Amino acid sequence: MAETLRTHRERAKLTQKEVAEMIGVSPNTINNWEKDSSNLKDFYTKKFMEIYKVTYDDIFLGKEHRISVPLLNKHAS
Repeated sequence: MAETLRTHRERAKLTQKEVAEMIGVSPNTINNWEKDSSNLKDFYTKKFMEIYKVTYDDIFLGKEHRISVPLLNKHAS
């Protein structure tokens, strides 16, 4: 999850300082969470979801968790 926090921040084109100000923590805290998010509280996870416009699964599993399933065309006989 730590890696996905950094990835989502970079995709949003935000600095650690900008995210820290939005969430109300220090840039050092953002840096620490991007290295090891094991102590990240749900309150802050929700803040990241709002800022990065992603889902809970996007943060914890990364976008790779989404599986594309092709639609099957059903023909009436």
